[in-house]
Amino acid sequence: LVNNPTDMQATLGLGIALAKQFKLDGAEDLFDRVLTQDPNNALAYAGKATILLNRLQSSAGSVRSQRDSYLAQAEQYAQKAVQLSPATAEAHFALGSVYKEQGKADMAASEFRNAINFDPQHSYAFSALGQCKLDAGSLAEASQNFQQAIALNSANSSAHFGLGSTLLKQGNADDAIKELNIALYQFPNSWPTRMMLGQAYQLQGNTVGALKEYQQSIMIKAETAEPYIRMADIRQERGDLELALADLKSGLQAIPYNLDLRMRVA
Repeated sequence: LVNNPTDMQATLGLGIALAKQFKLDGAEDLFDRVLTQDPNNALAYAGKATILLNRLQSSAGSVRSQRDSYLAQAEQYAQKAVQLSPATAEAHFALGSVYKEQGKADMAASEFRNAINFDPQHSYAFSALGQCKLDAGSLAEASQNFQQAIALNSANSSAHFGLGSTLLKQGNADDAIKELNIALYQFPNSWPTRMMLGQAYQLQGNTVGALKEYQQSIMIKAETAEPYIRMADIRQERGDLELALADLKSGLQAIPYNLDLRMRVA
């Protein structure tokens, strides 16, 4: 872009790179620049859908209160991308990611498979499909998808996280910790990775390590109930009921209407 500021492919590439790094405002400016020159650019619409999905990872109350609106807009962008370029893997991947966030697991898996059909080298489509399989309890298929994703791109932190999560569900805590630590090295601010690593340590009986990871998970994203509940489980097993209640009440400060936390307090 320094050599040729009007290069649309370079503008798109930089926008996608920034979006994946959660540098969302800069990415959005670049995609808008592309759409000003080319209103029918499918990749730019897919990029804008990705930006909205990544914005949902924020803990800001203003973002959380507009979740449905963000998802609806993201779906419109992703569907527009697929309509403009039906054979573009990134468009189908964006639409699958939106469906997954909406809880439409079968539709999400279908779109991820479409992305793989159009681009068999799409590591992130393999890891996303693996996560769908993992959520459905198909551990063998999930493991295969995650391993394929890693073979295509060893820097895919989502694939390492997914494989670690699968190994943990299979009761293999040692190998799960190895994969989760790789994912954490690649993406240190991932609250699900911290959360899953805590579970692996807990399975090993390393409650000190587990508590540390659960606390780190909460520091990154406070409005998730599970780490508070798991910390309370450890405290209660030790006989520290007051500390268990303190952890749960801390969670209620972040998510006061969470029924799981209130039931656990009761």
